[in-house]
Parts: sequence; C-alpha cells; structure tokens
Amino acid sequence: MNNLNIDIKSNRYNNKNKGIDEIIDILALEFQQKPLECDFFISLFYTSLFHRKNYILCNPFPPSYIDPSKPLNTQKNFDALKIAFSQLPDVHKLSSRDILEKLSPQLIQALYFILKPADGINVSFMDYRKFEKKNGFLKDSPDHLKTSHKPSFVFKIKYKSNPDINSNNGVSPFNNINFNSLNFNNLNEVLNNNVNSFINNSNNSNNSNNNNKIINESHSKKNKKFKELSKEYGTMLGYHGSANENWYNIIKGRGFSHQFVSEECIFGKGFYFSSDSKVSTSFIKWGGANKSPSNEYWWPNSMWSKKKIGFLSACTLINNQSTFRGIEVKATNHKSSPHIYSDQDRSLPPYYILANNSEDIRVKYMLLFSEDTVKPKSNNNSNASSVNSQSSSSSNSIKNNNHTNNNDSTKTQFNNNTDSQTTTTPTNQTKASVNLVLIFIIIVLALALLINSFKTFSNKRNPISHKDIN
Repeated sequence: MNNLNIDIKSNRYNNKNKGIDEIIDILALEFQQKPLECDFFISLFYTSLFHRKNYILCNPFPPSYIDPSKPLNTQKNFDALKIAFSQLPDVHKLSSRDILEKLSPQLIQALYFILKPADGINVSFMDYRKFEKKNGFLKDSPDHLKTSHKPSFVFKIKYKSNPDINSNNGVSPFNNINFNSLNFNNLNEVLNNNVNSFINNSNNSNNSNNNNKIINESHSKKNKKFKELSKEYGTMLGYHGSANENWYNIIKGRGFSHQFVSEECIFGKGFYFSSDSKVSTSFIKWGGANKSPSNEYWWPNSMWSKKKIGFLSACTLINNQSTFRGIEVKATNHKSSPHIYSDQDRSLPPYYILANNSEDIRVKYMLLFSEDTVKPKSNNNSNASSVNSQSSSSSNSIKNNNHTNNNDSTKTQFNNNTDSQTTTTPTNQTKASVNLVLIFIIIVLALALLINSFKTFSNKRNPISHKDIN
C-alpha cells in the first residue's frame, strides 16, 4: 500500500496534554499581557542554563529536551537547549503568533514549561509604590538612600494551593513520531509502541522527567505546610541577596537548599536574611551588561540585556523557634505569644535573621535593580505602560558581594554598620566641594592674618623715623 501523508495534531489525545496550536495561542497571549514577567522568567532560566554549574542550577529542566532512553547523566540535552534559547527573539516579537509558529515544537513546549508551569508558581509585576507602602520599604532611611536603594522593578511570586502535579506540561508520547512519512500498515504498531514507551518512561523513577514531578509534588506539600505554619506561628519579612544564576532554582526548583550552606558560618549553619534591606543589598552579585564575569549568562534579547542587573529577594519567614533573629527584627504577622529571645538570638547582629529550616522560607518578592532606567518598547499591556512610573536609577552604591550561604563573607560583613554600605551621592559631593572651598578660604585668611601680625611685631622692635632717613 502507498505511503500516506498524515497530518495529526500532536498532543490532542488527552486534555492534560495540549496541542502545539493551543500552546502557541496561550503563549502569544502570555507574551502580550505579561511581557515583563515573561522576560523575568526567561532571563532567570537562561542565566541558569548557561552557567558552568547548569546541571545543578537549571532545575527543573524542560521535559521536551529530556531523552529518557539515554543514561541518566546524559538525558538532559543542554547543548540543543542552549542553541534554541540563543536564537530566541525578544518578548515583544514573541507576542506575535506568526513568530511563535516559526519556532520548533520542542522549544514551544520548553517555553510553556517555564512560563505556564504545573507547579503553580507564577509571577506578577507590582507597582513599587504599593510594595513600598505595604512593606515599609526604606521607611526609616534618609532621602538619598530612598533614591539610591530604590529597585527598578518589583515582581511578586504567587503560589497556587493545589498545583497540577500530574501534568506533563504539554509533553506528548507522539513528540518523536514523523507523521509526514508513515506507512498505513504499521501505523497502529508505531503509535502503540510510542505510547507504551512514554508510559514506561514516565513511571521510571530513574529518569529526569520524574525529577520534575518530584519537584512539583514537593512544591505542593511545602505550600500546604507553609500556610499551616504561618497561621500557627506568624511570619516576618527578610531580605536576601544572591547571584542571578541562583534564582531560577530557588524559586522554581528545590528552594533554599542545605546543600549550599557553609559549615563555617560565624553565627551557625543556616540561611541568612536581614529585616533591613540595606544590609542585604550589600550581598547582591551583579551581572549583565558586559560589566561582570557573568555577563555572558544574561539573555541577550532581554529588555535588560544592556543593563547591569542584580536581584534582591524579600522572603516570608516562619516566626518559630528554629528561626533566630536579632533584637531589632520585628514580626510582620504577629501572633498572641511573644517571641522569647534566646542566647542565639542575642548573638546575632540587630537586624539579622537566621533560618535553620528551608521549609520555613518562601520567596515573596523579587526586586530587580538595574544600573539605569529601563524603558521597554511600547506595548498595549497596562503593565508595560506603567513601567515608567516605577523605573528609576537603582543603587550604584550597592556592593557586589554574594549573599549565598556558601560564601564566607558573612564573617566580615556582620559588623558593618548599615550606613557604611552607602556611597557618596551627588548631593553629598556638592556639599563636600563647598566645604573644601570654605576650608581653603579660611586657610588663606589665616595666613594673611599671620603675615600681618609678623610685620606689626617687626615694626615695633625696629622703629624707623623719617628723620633718620634724611
């Protein structure tokens, strides 16, 4: 029998596995309505993908680039994924369905996995003034710090109560079938073999796809437990700075992991935060804009690709006995029972927080600092149009230290006064110049007075009369 050209919409066999056309429609709408959020997540993923430790940081990994038939350590196709994302156009072009249709189905599924995940974790743009008012950000700081430490963008991380942990994020058993050249006689055999292979690989506990499902289940359990603990003990807000390549895994992966905690932290092993954002901003590690060793990691088509970028997280922390805090740290969600300060609490600097349990931590906000104001291309989306009201020149005074716990810089940073972490602002520079001029004038006047006094004293000792001259 002659070969038949069969055009089958892959993934239509199950309502949980969306077809490529449907995924393209969803992504186009997502890029149109939430360009900032899409750029945010793609950039974080890109940064982790191109890092030398991507096998750790780029997790969870898009299933469409996983081959379960290969050995475990080679299942993830990093090379193909790097090539695909290197050629990915910017978010404004991706809002066009015509552009999305030119991308490979494999890449389309990867974008869907990142932007519309089954883990229930989503991000939304937040107006800075609302964030500032709600959280008292920089409330007691001098005016010049309110300007220099103001983030360019604020993103709020949202957690779905019951994520779809069984979703395959658009991955279908028909992905690897070439439908353009199938023989009608063996059609059923090919389809059955691929479905059975897909089911076997999905049930195999030793493949990378299963790792994504474990992470989704972990998020579901953590979210449920976190809500229970927050009601029982109350919460507080703590700021944490880290390198850009860490955030994808922290937010979407396994969270704050004890795997990266140093054994030599001066106040004990755990995760360090501060209730004072000015303390934590000194631990931001900058990237992008060809001004740091990690510039090649930032997505080149990001709206922030020409900027120097750094992130500061604002995390919700459970206020229980396993979370220690300095005497100046206040709970943001008070409970009836007051906090009893232990010796370990009192050993911490006033604004420091030390969390021992990673399950007591959840990223609530991500503050993006850029070297100067970012002005995205015009877009009908209200989020994009409100950017200019929030954007500002961010902190050039923030130090480039890493606030990860595997960094021993904690030993030397804890004694620093928060005021010492700021640098001279333009206002202070003007005042300093005026002071120098005044000092110079005073010195000149003093010298003139001293010379005049010396002449007067000399005249008294050696008086000369007009008569003697004659």
